[in-house]
Amino acid sequence: GGVGRRGGAVVAALAAMLALAIAAVAIPMWRAEGRRAQVALEKRRAVEAAAVNDLAGAVGHLTRALEIVPGDLDAREQRAALRLMAGDRDGAIADCDEALKVDGGRKAAWHVRGSARMAKGDFAGALADYGRALVLAPGDASVNASRGEALRRVGDLAGAEGAYGEALAADPGLARARQGRAEVRVMLGNFEGVRGDAEAMVELDPENPEGFYLRAIAKRAFGDRAGARADAEKALEVAPEDWDKTAAVRALVQGWREDEAPR
Repeated sequence: GGVGRRGGAVVAALAAMLALAIAAVAIPMWRAEGRRAQVALEKRRAVEAAAVNDLAGAVGHLTRALEIVPGDLDAREQRAALRLMAGDRDGAIADCDEALKVDGGRKAAWHVRGSARMAKGDFAGALADYGRALVLAPGDASVNASRGEALRRVGDLAGAEGAYGEALAADPGLARARQGRAEVRVMLGNFEGVRGDAEAMVELDPENPEGFYLRAIAKRAFGDRAGARADAEKALEVAPEDWDKTAAVRALVQGWREDEAPR
């Protein structure tokens, strides 16, 4: 009887130890699942806030996600991009630095840091970062478009035209690359190229005044005064109220009208 009781006690003790061991594993797993769910919720809320242009709210949600899981590099990259959009260039750079310390193979972090550096006037640093991003993702349209802008800012117009061209080879519908190349081609005097890019812009988005404006410049260069004026007037017609070229284009149209008036 004593042996049976002792055996039963051993079995009970082993069962209790096993239960504790399972709990020791299960509780951290449950907590980890809970943390992942919280992070996913904060990320989803960040996307929702960004969609309504609540950048501060979106940054706040990602900050809470990083408080829960500081090593979430996706959340850190996303917060860097949102900080840059919100004008917090130093914050964006700091987040990218943290992500790249852990994983230097993150293309988005190199790209965002390059754009933050360009916004601060550090064009050499921006070009270096864009170069690293392109090593990781050769031919990436968005990175090449950003590189084109940096090259343009340092006066390398031919290089900028080439970078925009690489972006468009990867994504012909990338509007900022198309507009950037057209504007660089105006400066280079390549009005045939300007006309081609402007035509593509108008076809891509007939509500974008930039395409009509750039096509007007090309038409004027080829001597088509009536066509140029019509396109400039169309640009004013479709332009939003806050278009930064409205006053200049109005003055241009007025000047062209006076040139065409009978003497």
